Amino acid sequence: MKDLHGRELTGAWDNLITITPTLSTDAYADEDILFEETELPLAVPTGGMTSTLQSIVVIDKDDQGLGFDIYILDSTQDVGAANAAENLADTILDNVLTKVSITAGDYVNLANGQIAIKSFGDAGTGVKLKASTDSATSLYAFGVAQGAPTYSASGLVIKFGIQRD
Repeated sequence: MKDLHGRELTGAWDNLITITPTLSTDAYADEDILFEETELPLAVPTGGMTSTLQSIVVIDKDDQGLGFDIYILDSTQDVGAANAAENLADTILDNVLTKVSITAGDYVNLANGQIAIKSFGDAGTGVKLKASTDSATSLYAFGVAQGAPTYSASGLVIKFGIQRD
């Protein structure tokens, strides 16, 4: 099998996709959109294939340590504005592949921030992901706040560990 650039795909393909979502600098309310849909490029290496989400690492540079939910979508959707109440349309729900909850208890407090790590089992046993069309290789993630954090515009970094099936 070949990737989009004609290169032969051999063995397990692993990808670490790092995003720094744009956050509102105003205080959030519980269940506000934490960050809008953000592209996860090459989350699926070739259109029509699936990948497996193996891990998520959250780096909280602002030391908030509050939980939030990460939703992964199979295509880009308008989920609303950051720091506005979550009010997803039914049609968007059809595009949700998974939800991962990062809880306050998941964080480890370090000197200058906090970090949370979620792992989803051994290689190949995580959460299955597939883009909405056989030509798409990107997935999209957005967040919903749990609690009332206040972040800087780039206060969260999220790393998605993904493996091709």
